[in-house]
Amino acid sequence: MLTLYDYKDYIINYYVNEVDNSEDKINQRCFELLKKYNERYLQKIVDDTYDFISELPIYDILEQGYYKCDLDCNTISYISLNLDSGGFADTVYTTSDGKLISRYILRKTFGDNLRLSIKSEEIPFNNEEDYNDFLYIERFPKNINELQMKLHLK
Repeated sequence: MLTLYDYKDYIINYYVNEVDNSEDKINQRCFELLKKYNERYLQKIVDDTYDFISELPIYDILEQGYYKCDLDCNTISYISLNLDSGGFADTVYTTSDGKLISRYILRKTFGDNLRLSIKSEEIPFNNEEDYNDFLYIERFPKNINELQMKLHLK
């Protein structure tokens, strides 16, 4: 289970290209992290993601092969420390119940094969067309129940 310190360390040390891997660039990202993201926000991402993981309906996922989660419209954000080469350290999804879900922590927990995608579905509402966004999570590992149990024990 990742701690806030581990998550911040990942964000600071994340880079796409060697141009962002110098000591000066890493120090600059430390400063950017303090300036752009407060500790409570980052801690909420970590806590909410692990709460989300612990509440996943494992047997449904094993039966269906995926999990579908209701998203709050237009609330996908990116953790970015202005890398010269571009790229974001993390993608954060906001669920309809206000949880902040980290793509990085999900993939760190369930493996790099985990696929996250956003799909919109039409919802009939008062004779008007409306759309709802969903986060689909696929390619869970076969031992998902063991991984979830390990998180409960920590």
